[in-house]
Amino acid sequence: ANVRTKETNLGNLVADIMKAAAKTEIAVTNGGGIRASLKKGDITVGGIITVLPFDNSLVVIELTGKTLLEALELSVSKYPEQLGGYLQVSGVTFKVDPTKPAGSRVSDVMVNGVALSLTKLYTVATNDFTAAGGDGYTMFKSAKVLYQSGIMLRDVAIEYLKGKSIEPKVEGRIVIVK
Repeated sequence: ANVRTKETNLGNLVADIMKAAAKTEIAVTNGGGIRASLKKGDITVGGIITVLPFDNSLVVIELTGKTLLEALELSVSKYPEQLGGYLQVSGVTFKVDPTKPAGSRVSDVMVNGVALSLTKLYTVATNDFTAAGGDGYTMFKSAKVLYQSGIMLRDVAIEYLKGKSIEPKVEGRIVIVK
């Protein structure tokens, strides 16, 4: 439920892995694609497969800042209700005002510490489901695909985590304005 309503440490980890593996400015992944939590301690291959059980592969697309903003708005459109398309992000921070109508809730978007430019093109790692318009992200369907890895996200995560000690945290990437 948490990955479908707010920033989480596991969502941050998955998005960070995608961003690092694809060498992009940004990564976004649908919370509904993260299906379990990880317990503190050793991470096993089976644990990663449980977290990322779908046959989703890593894709790199190019989005304008305007399209990214549309996607972020869609991500929080049902807040505080759960939404499988709630985006877990890397390389992006933003504020959400749930008192505003859906479509105008997102503000203060920063990309790697710099204010979002609506006209700039950004490289974005995501999964093939989301890139193909899954969870309502139809605005991604017309994005230029820069790279289709064909590598399952779980395999990307397994490779990334080998030999690493990690302590993912909630960092304020998505701040709900109270």
